[in-house]
Amino acid sequence: MRPLVPTGRHKRSRAPVFETRLERLVKLLPADAIAVYLAALGLGALIDWRHYELVVFGCATALVPLLLYLDASSAGDRAPSMQYVLRTITFLAWAFVISPSLSPIEPPIAAIAAIAVPLSGESLVRIQQRPW
Repeated sequence: MRPLVPTGRHKRSRAPVFETRLERLVKLLPADAIAVYLAALGLGALIDWRHYELVVFGCATALVPLLLYLDASSAGDRAPSMQYVLRTITFLAWAFVISPSLSPIEPPIAAIAAIAVPLSGESLVRIQQRPW
């Protein structure tokens, strides 16, 4: 009797992945870290500690590259270094909109940055992926 599931690993050649502009843009939005950040800020109403919001902000910022690394390694791949930078900057822009008290810039400018950073980052990623 043969097993139903192959016991050995077979190397599969990966076909190049072609992404649309929207897919590249969505990749730069760290939705998982933003969701954790929002939930942690919501719990802040139960905690009476003056530095809570700042500590959550720092931890969530550190979480962005960690989650990207874990996601890429679970797929057996490596994320480009530019993606680490762009996703972290995108998170910061979104966090400044979510928590205006931590923002060093005015809320309207932070809102524009939350849109402009991923858009310009997507253009950078597209330029980097172009075969020269």
